[in-house]
Amino acid sequence: MLKHLLPILFVLIASYRSEAGVTEFENEQRPDFFSAIGGEQNVSTVDFTGFDDLTPVTDQWSHLGVEFSGFVLTSGFDDFINPNDGWGVFAQPEIIVDFDQPMQWIAADFPGTLGIELFSNDQSIYTSTTLASGGTGNFGGLISDQPFDRARIFDPADSIVAIDDLHFGPPIAVPTPGALGAFALLILVRHRRRRFSTVVRDGCC
Repeated sequence: MLKHLLPILFVLIASYRSEAGVTEFENEQRPDFFSAIGGEQNVSTVDFTGFDDLTPVTDQWSHLGVEFSGFVLTSGFDDFINPNDGWGVFAQPEIIVDFDQPMQWIAADFPGTLGIELFSNDQSIYTSTTLASGGTGNFGGLISDQPFDRARIFDPADSIVAIDDLHFGPPIAVPTPGALGAFALLILVRHRRRRFSTVVRDGCC
């Protein structure tokens, strides 16, 4: 039994590291997203206000544990494009978001369409479907069962991506690869103990 169990455990651990299970939320599911993470108090929000139009965005929100890279500029469009507060960012062709600590949910209010790719230790673990189908005032969010430390935000339908507000949150309690490894070790220990007990009970040695 043990020799058949080990390969299964190793496959489970390897697959957990390579691909995350993610729940997507879109537009009218915005309340469901915030309900699933325990409320809006459990997210940090970058609203991109407080700077001149066309200001390059990099580490201005590092106090929230996030930095941006790529050609990312503030955008002082009117309230129609960025209905939350009239301000957002745009970039070409993508926005790279790096987090100081692993996160497990990310969301954005945005015009147009949006895609989000999640990374852990430079390895891609998930790419979303196309979130929304155009227009303004859209919402898209992801909750991952595997922590991620980077997100690539892009527009699948255009070479320019725009965000009104960005939301993200800290890790939630989910099994980690280390926990899976500990679980595998526990199974092995219990198997050895059961085998030893059977041998002693049968009077061997």
